[in-house]
Amino acid sequence: MQHLKDILNTLETLKPYRPPASLTKLERAMERTSRHGLIAAAIPFTVLAMLAAWHKFIAHLSGAWITVALASAALSQLLAVLSLLCPPVLMVCTVWRWKERSRLLRDGEIDHEQTQLAQLERFDAAALQAAKLHLEVKIKRLERRLGYFIDADGKKMAAFSLLVLNFTVGNIFMKGDWSSVLTTDFNSPVSSQIVMMLLALLLGVSIGAMCVRFITNRESYRIELLDAALLRRAGS
Repeated sequence: MQHLKDILNTLETLKPYRPPASLTKLERAMERTSRHGLIAAAIPFTVLAMLAAWHKFIAHLSGAWITVALASAALSQLLAVLSLLCPPVLMVCTVWRWKERSRLLRDGEIDHEQTQLAQLERFDAAALQAAKLHLEVKIKRLERRLGYFIDADGKKMAAFSLLVLNFTVGNIFMKGDWSSVLTTDFNSPVSSQIVMMLLALLLGVSIGAMCVRFITNRESYRIELLDAALLRRAGS
């Protein structure tokens, strides 16, 4: 049991290879925008939601506050769109130097992995196998909680949900009426609020799925390290 805890504590310190040295400043900025864009988009959207609640339940907002709300919606939409567009744009920008990048990434990844595997050499095969089984069971439990009704990482669904929510709340400020959220066939205020709550629930579920997928990806990487360590020990 103590060996299992020691291996898991060691694995906590082992991170996947990240090649900042092989990326330009523009590429680093785009990568950060893609990684943190959705989280950043939630900040102005929170401001927008608070202003919408104030406008609906407490007192109507003045013209200046409505401008702030619309600006928050626009900023949130912009950040959400950037989080989706940056990965393909980054891929296009780096195509022209793909040979050099491939070599740098390959060499760096090999060196990084060998350094990490060296930290697992002090554990015997039985302990490594026990740690692998522990992580596999953990991933299966997380995936069962996640369910089968959401996409692979939840990121796209969360971004699209955020765009719809921004458009909906912005439309309320533009038209001044909650019934403007939907078409004339479903124009009751109650149905509009139900749709808003369902969309907000969808956003929350999607963000939760992103967090679960992040954990499972991290544990999968550790299982790969354990497999490599077991293979190295079997060959020695």
